[in-house]
Amino acid sequence: DAVLAKAPSHPDALGAKGQLLASEGRVKEALPYFEKATATSAPEPFIDLARAYLAAGDATKARDAAAEALTRSPGHPWAMAVLGEALVRHGERERGVEYLTRALAVGPRRPAVWNSLASGFDAANDPQHAKYCRRQAAALASAR
Repeated sequence: DAVLAKAPSHPDALGAKGQLLASEGRVKEALPYFEKATATSAPEPFIDLARAYLAAGDATKARDAAAEALTRSPGHPWAMAVLGEALVRHGERERGVEYLTRALAVGPRRPAVWNSLASGFDAANDPQHAKYCRRQAAALASAR
């Protein structure tokens, strides 16, 4: 809040405020912060925005935000994972599973990416892959 009081357009502070609100279950309040945080060229703010839209139940906006993240960084495994889940939730299961599978093949290095994959595979009704992804996330988290 102190940073935003001095620099209301600071993308990192906006993203942090959005993450804080989302972690408190206040996703709808977080959305405007995530939306404003996308004023950079980085893909991660769009991934955060897409995840917030998924949490808010808006698969269409989540799909669009994740696709924008991929435009900014083609092959980004986290963007592919979130796009995969958004597509599945949007009713495009086959296409969504393709993105999830592509992200899985990359072999992500961060627990958050593995957890996004697990969520996507859950949405696609693939508990075996979801369980595998959760195990990978836990292994990476415990190694840190």
